[in-house]
Amino acid sequence: MKGKILIIEDDHVLSSAYGLILSKEGYTVESAQDGQRGVEKAEAFEPDIILLDLLMPVMDGVQFLETYNPQKNHPSVKIIVLSNVGDDEKVKEAMGLGAYKYIVKAHASPVQLSRVINNLLPSAKK
Repeated sequence: MKGKILIIEDDHVLSSAYGLILSKEGYTVESAQDGQRGVEKAEAFEPDIILLDLLMPVMDGVQFLETYNPQKNHPSVKIIVLSNVGDDEKVKEAMGLGAYKYIVKAHASPVQLSRVINNLLPSAKK
């Protein structure tokens, strides 16, 4: 097993695409459709990397970061925010709440995202 990845994304097509590519590369992948389910899965699954959308129903990505608090709950997890919201304030807010990296979805294909993850995992828990 290369590592564990949790995808928190309400767009089923994107979530499936990311999951398929990452599973084929040998990662164990779980997914959640909103931040609330994401918190529950993150606590149970203990992923190495979390791919987090910001705009979701029930609990958005910022609320997820505030609730999950990666520094306290799982300090080694790397959270990559994937969002189409690219304004500086959102980026600064997400990074201030513990996000490791912020990627605008429109600027990164699932294959490019996979490369980012492959570069991060040597420093992640195995």
